Amino acid sequence: MDLAQSQESDSDDAGPAPSPVDGALRMFDAIRHCPKPVIARVQGPALGGGVGLVFCADIRIARRDVYFRLSEVERGLVPAVIARYIVPDVGPMRARQLMMTARPVTATEALHAWPGFLTEVVDGERALDAAVAAYCQTLRANAPQAMADAKRLVAVLGGGEAAAAAVEEEKAVGVVKQVFTRMMTSDEAAYGIGEFLAKRRPNWDDFIAKSKL
Repeated sequence: MDLAQSQESDSDDAGPAPSPVDGALRMFDAIRHCPKPVIARVQGPALGGGVGLVFCADIRIARRDVYFRLSEVERGLVPAVIARYIVPDVGPMRARQLMMTARPVTATEALHAWPGFLTEVVDGERALDAAVAAYCQTLRANAPQAMADAKRLVAVLGGGEAAAAAVEEEKAVGVVKQVFTRMMTSDEAAYGIGEFLAKRRPNWDDFIAKSKL
């Protein structure tokens, strides 16, 4: 998300614009539900939406020296869009920890302490390329349609019966849009984005004290 653009959009009185959450959901869904295998090659730190992109992939390979971080709450924001891709894979407890603490999680920790986060961790760029190439070779040896069907089957079974999964999907999208809309019109977000643009770290104690006046 472009925080500067978001703040400019909020101050523009030209009329209602298409919700950015719709475009973001379409992009992440296109990757998540792509019938072909998707590999995330993580060679540097993944922050915010970058973490969401990693969780949209079927196979996730990272260098050992990278880290993952959801820092949105430091700016009065919520990782609303990407939450629907992260929570099912790491579970509610881990997701709360990742989103509420905003602390960085190293690749090694993500692999060993966070089931459902990463597939493999390697040392250095050459090893990363080799690991990606090895998975590509393995996947090319399998039937494309069978892999696509297996991927779809996992998506459905991960949410229960097909009908129930469809209902839950619709409900999840509704909650994501609700949280995103509330977040982008909140005083917290306005303050957090303003401090970000001013290159200052938000002082939330000061913000809370002033908001009570």
